[in-house]
Amino acid sequence: MAFLLAAIAQKLQQMVKLNKTRMNYPEKLQQMIAQYNADSRNVQMFFQDLINFAQELGAEQKRAIACLYFLQGGTRI
Repeated sequence: MAFLLAAIAQKLQQMVKLNKTRMNYPEKLQQMIAQYNADSRNVQMFFQDLINFAQELGAEQKRAIACLYFLQGGTRI
């Protein structure tokens, strides 16, 4: 699970560096970690939270790529 958490944190850092409006994502990750550390989430729940969060980041990244494509004059395929 540490590898997944590290991978998410690294990707998140890259995404925020490219777009400062994504600052809510690091806060959300920190809240998830705090909940886990406070024993309000067990390992299985925390792992599923991380998977869901990674999927959310993937969707955000795809959305951002699509926006850039269209803003640069891209056409629909």
